[in-house]
Amino acid sequence: MKRSHSKQLTPLINQLIRNIRSTSSTFDLRELLRIIHRPGWTSIAEVAFVKGILTATNAHLQVITTLRGALLAGSRRVERS
Repeated sequence: MKRSHSKQLTPLINQLIRNIRSTSSTFDLRELLRIIHRPGWTSIAEVAFVKGILTATNAHLQVITTLRGALLAGSRRVERS
């Protein structure tokens, strides 16, 4: 890889690492598990809303996992020149 390419990509990779680390905590989701079991939680509309967000978030994370694998696999196949 040319030096200029690595200079361009390194900050983006480091930013991705920071973003992944910031989303890897499950504390907030464990709190959500406690909240939804409280008496009176919640209306049919709110359940639909939360279910939609959870479904979409899981789908996005599956895509991110696929993209990370493709990024690494593709990068490994690049030949040195």
